[in-house]
Amino acid sequence: MNVVLSTANLHEGDRFDHWRDTLAQQAMPVAVRGRPVADFTATMHAADFGALRTVVTENTSVEVHRTPGLIRRGDPVTFYLIASYQGRQQMVQNRRTATLEPGDLVLLHSSRASRSYADPRWSRQVGAVAMFDLDALPIPASRLDDLLAVRLPADNGVVSLVASYLHSLGTGRFHPDDAARLSAVTLDLLAVMFARRLDLGARLPAQTRDNALLARVQSLALARLGDPTLTPEALATANHISLRTLQRLFEANESTVAGWVRSRRLERCRRDLLDPSMAGRPVTSIAARWGFTNAAHFTRVFKAAYGRSPGEFRRQHLGSVGPTGNWPTTGADRQAPDVRSQSGGPVTR
Repeated sequence: MNVVLSTANLHEGDRFDHWRDTLAQQAMPVAVRGRPVADFTATMHAADFGALRTVVTENTSVEVHRTPGLIRRGDPVTFYLIASYQGRQQMVQNRRTATLEPGDLVLLHSSRASRSYADPRWSRQVGAVAMFDLDALPIPASRLDDLLAVRLPADNGVVSLVASYLHSLGTGRFHPDDAARLSAVTLDLLAVMFARRLDLGARLPAQTRDNALLARVQSLALARLGDPTLTPEALATANHISLRTLQRLFEANESTVAGWVRSRRLERCRRDLLDPSMAGRPVTSIAARWGFTNAAHFTRVFKAAYGRSPGEFRRQHLGSVGPTGNWPTTGADRQAPDVRSQSGGPVTR
């Protein structure tokens, strides 16, 4: 993650101008109308992922215009996919108006004049912008023009997944070696989302469809890592695909369903064991929180992954902590109070 801007340490009189200039550098030049009040505040995060660039902003609500004059001064000739997470906005382009609620998406083009109006009843707005070139997707740019300033609603499963992906990309921490892969997966998701809207799904390459499906499966899996009853078979059912198709998706990425889920669970356990605020929670409770229902099995796979038993690992990094506790024997003991909604995802042992 690259924190491009935070106005927290700037003089009040400089905050708005600095935010506007940084937005022009990271996305494209815009004119901001209706200068905000003196207490304007903002943060901005930008990240590059090869063929994709993301900018996540949180700021006092403003009105943004991209005028013909600004286009003549500098145009990256780029598509902009905008996700709204907080606030209510109207996006105008090509004589269309899209009214965005939190979770919605809209596609704009840098070469066309556009306007963004913020609902004054919302004091702050949070959004993400994903920028990609005209040839980045296996869909003709001329067909994407049909989607400019068309609201893509959050209640659509693929739209919701894309919105979540964009926020994670813009604010997460990723190894540079992962940039190309993350870019490819995200663009495949965009291709599937747009193709479905344009009824062009059959024209997409099989690899694009598979990558998007795998991303959806993994997203559902992550939401249910703490569910010890979800097997690969149940995960396949939740995604309306066969078990063989599910296995093939993971095999194409040199993994297995069980191995991928186990690794994600172990990562969550490792994170919790390193968290000082959880130092008093028994190791067994942390394991159960992430779907490990057998003490010996958890200790064995954790030691294989990290070279030490869970208790030794915690003591090495946090020093002496509270009791590790005995393995819980009831379902109520096994489930931590903050387990996420069980709306989908894999669990394998």
